[in-house]
Amino acid sequence: DGGRGDILDLTVALAREYGLAARVWQEPGRGKARRQGLPVVDHEFLDSYQLDLAGKQASYARLLCDLPAGLSEWACHPAVGNEEARAADPEGWLIRGTDYEFLTSPQARDLVRQEGIVIIDYRVIQQAWAAVRADTSAGRFPS
Repeated sequence: DGGRGDILDLTVALAREYGLAARVWQEPGRGKARRQGLPVVDHEFLDSYQLDLAGKQASYARLLCDLPAGLSEWACHPAVGNEEARAADPEGWLIRGTDYEFLTSPQARDLVRQEGIVIIDYRVIQQAWAAVRADTSAGRFPS
């Protein structure tokens, strides 16, 4: 979903053919997918590389408390900040380490529970896309 409709159409067609879901995160692709009954994100996605390291834990907590209803995507890149991580990713290890610290913290677990946030992974989206594909093959696909 890099902004070219023809590429997105091809990607979605391939996803359907192989029983996968496609990551559709930009407009107008999101609107087009929704009109076809496909679940896509409702909000701009968050990339943890965009968050300032200073105050990152507080930013994550605020973002969880302010999370709007609907499907959101957070691109987090957790890794233990040890020597091996530093060697593998000299520029990003600290970002990955701070992601890991927050995502595995009791605070994150408590906030997710308190806010009633349901965390899903790709498999849930893939199953939903497959269900729409099954409806399509049965002649029930919305035009």
